[in-house]
Amino acid sequence: MPPTNANPGAGGVGVHGISKSDTASPTRNQIPAQTNPAARSAAVIRFILNEALALGIRVGAAPDASEMIVVIPMRVPRDVAQWFEHELFIRQAEIVQTILQENAMRTGELVPDAVEAEGVS
Repeated sequence: MPPTNANPGAGGVGVHGISKSDTASPTRNQIPAQTNPAARSAAVIRFILNEALALGIRVGAAPDASEMIVVIPMRVPRDVAQWFEHELFIRQAEIVQTILQENAMRTGELVPDAVEAEGVS
């Protein structure tokens, strides 16, 4: 009796030989920063500040959180400096809050959350 194509594949696995147990859940392998927007944002800000520090770019904040101060050395290429200026500008409030919180942790002071201070919940 010739073989039939009624059940192609090996052992009832399916047409392409891939069983359901071979596939991974799309959320099982994601890191928390990918699933939590706040954690992702904090990771992006930490990355930007660490890279700035590695290039000698100094980023600071006024104690009252009214402004951010950036000093970029002349040895930093112009396109890199422009990228940092852009990224720092679009994330200014979060970066200032991060800097103030880090400074407060070093000195033992409390810093109110920027969202609470503005009355936005």
